[in-house]
Amino acid sequence: MDDATFLSYPPYYTRQTREDTWRKQCDLWCRALLTAVRARKCPIVDVASEDIFTNANINRTVDVQMRREIIDALERRGEATWTAATTACVVDAATVRALCVAMRDIVETYGLSGKVLTLSELTDGRGIAKGTALAGEDEQRCAFAARALELEGACATFQLDGATGVKFA
Repeated sequence: MDDATFLSYPPYYTRQTREDTWRKQCDLWCRALLTAVRARKCPIVDVASEDIFTNANINRTVDVQMRREIIDALERRGEATWTAATTACVVDAATVRALCVAMRDIVETYGLSGKVLTLSELTDGRGIAKGTALAGEDEQRCAFAARALELEGACATFQLDGATGVKFA
């Protein structure tokens, strides 16, 4: 079943009670959520307000508890990570982790510890970024990766003249 058909079918907005039916329903929701998040720049999903869980055309909305179960399923698969407040999560966490690894590789390869770069410099495909996994990558996704590295103490991020800077530890 394609996502458009799935998202227009009213029963899928209510959690199915039979466990095997719920697993299939949850898999469809996981796929639809991953597809939606990968199509946009921001991998953050706010549990209460995520658009994918509402279809105004058929007057249906997934309740918050079911949303949490869907995201929990993605987390078990390694495709989502809850934020500290558990009101939002990063979906497509594998991509964010891969960007973290790419940033660490660049720091190590070019000896950038203690140096400051903008996200633009890390993603523009020229200079340091040329030929790396970050070349041409979306800056907003890289910003999430930089924030994840910041939480690990591997860098510090800051805003300066409208640009995001990263100082690597």
